[in-house]
Amino acid sequence: METPPTKKARTDENSQPPIDPFKLDGISSGSGKHLKRDDLVDRVVQQMKDVSYMVVGSPPSSGKSSLLQLLKWHLRALPEGERPRIVQLKMNKGTASEDYFKQLARAGMVNDMEELCKIEKTWVLVDDAQNAYDPHYYPLWEFLVKIVGDTDEIEGRVKVVIATTYDLDTPTSPVIFKGITHEQPDATQEEIMDLWNLFSERLDCEEWVKYRDTLVDISRIDDGPGTSPRYQIGVVMAGIRLVAVLKKRPGTKLPLVENDVVAKLRGTGMIEQLKRCFCLPESIRNEAHQMALIDMVIGEVSEEAAEENKDDGTNLEEFYSHGILSGEGSGESRFRSIAAQWFYYKQCFPNRALQNPASLRALVKEAVKAISSRRLADAGMEDGFPKEAAFQHLFNESMARLLRARNPIIPELNTFATDGAGKVVTGELDFYINGSLKWALELLRNGDKISEHLERFDPNVGKYRKVEMNEFLVVDCRPYNRKGAKKIIKDENRCTLLFSENFRKCVCQMGYDTDETLRLAN
Repeated sequence: METPPTKKARTDENSQPPIDPFKLDGISSGSGKHLKRDDLVDRVVQQMKDVSYMVVGSPPSSGKSSLLQLLKWHLRALPEGERPRIVQLKMNKGTASEDYFKQLARAGMVNDMEELCKIEKTWVLVDDAQNAYDPHYYPLWEFLVKIVGDTDEIEGRVKVVIATTYDLDTPTSPVIFKGITHEQPDATQEEIMDLWNLFSERLDCEEWVKYRDTLVDISRIDDGPGTSPRYQIGVVMAGIRLVAVLKKRPGTKLPLVENDVVAKLRGTGMIEQLKRCFCLPESIRNEAHQMALIDMVIGEVSEEAAEENKDDGTNLEEFYSHGILSGEGSGESRFRSIAAQWFYYKQCFPNRALQNPASLRALVKEAVKAISSRRLADAGMEDGFPKEAAFQHLFNESMARLLRARNPIIPELNTFATDGAGKVVTGELDFYINGSLKWALELLRNGDKISEHLERFDPNVGKYRKVEMNEFLVVDCRPYNRKGAKKIIKDENRCTLLFSENFRKCVCQMGYDTDETLRLAN
């Protein structure tokens, strides 16, 4: 691929000075280095041999603009006889559609069939299309997609690639976008590692393996079993920006300590950086919308039912295309990544309690009593009992309401330890209550691998042993009096919750304490 022009190079309609890397997610480092993404560019080029137009649509900060820039460099590097003319349209809110028509006209693209038939090889690269979804721009899209893209006389000579952002503030795209070939710019693990290497030396953190691996892990897209791993570029860039911000912050003690910055990945600074990836409007703070999203994740509401509810403000269809949920059409919705889950809970369930429970045990008991028995009974089932994901999300929700703002819950905390051979062993702790409390909670159902879960906290060999914690519990959720159930062996750090058939109450066996019956909310 051709090296991008330097700042001193002459510019024309097909060249621009290097771009700030923190604005374009690693496209250029200002020194000629850039994240190449050759496989993605090649895939787009190959697909465009069979179609006249394509939409690159994905959540914010996922590499769409950088893909267009890389595509432009690729096309410019072709042999002279194969090199097309390139027209770039940067859609800005408030710019009149007539201005874009004038820009196209300079390339010979006018609404006149005789003139259109004279066009030579041309690629039109449209960025930020979401800024031009107003009906005022519909004639422009009609011209680009229907007239230019679908006219037999010019078929194959004009290619249109449209990059657009999907987030919860984006208006509905024009109907003519329906059915167009779509491409997702999500990255491979190799590309994510290249991205990290591109910036880590500049930021003096190239040796931060723990920080890097945590970023990679929380950016991994969860599309379910059997899918090839993909990663969100914006999440990794958010972590890179966090390091840059911390280095520039007045009063910061330099050099930065890796473990301190890993801890800040779970704080407000990272949440602020993630706003570029997961743009949530104020309407999501509406409690009905919050409950609808969680109900979707725990399996209480089907996608069909959610579609029917679209008029009452709780439709969740857009949460898939906007990068918050994945699993559309599979019957099992899930947060698209750990980072999406962290961000969502932090933004939509701000802590409300004025005083924390006295202990982790007290927190678990109060959380159980705050869970809705109806929602638990209607959650997605497996073997006649709610799935682990249902318990996970409902516990997260209820615990958040019982803790002070300075003690945030971190779901799926990444942990690192070494085994006897010195090999790094990683894990994901279900819940870590941060701040002064430092409480750790592992949750499972039906006693599944309970001994293994307890061993993870072993102070000598457990994979969670490096996590600073004052208290920990392994919570085992089971149906009451089920035949063939695994024997319950009491342990000081084990809590068994035995739920009644209608989920209105449960028996709590906390450590070696006397059994206690807890009543759930309606």
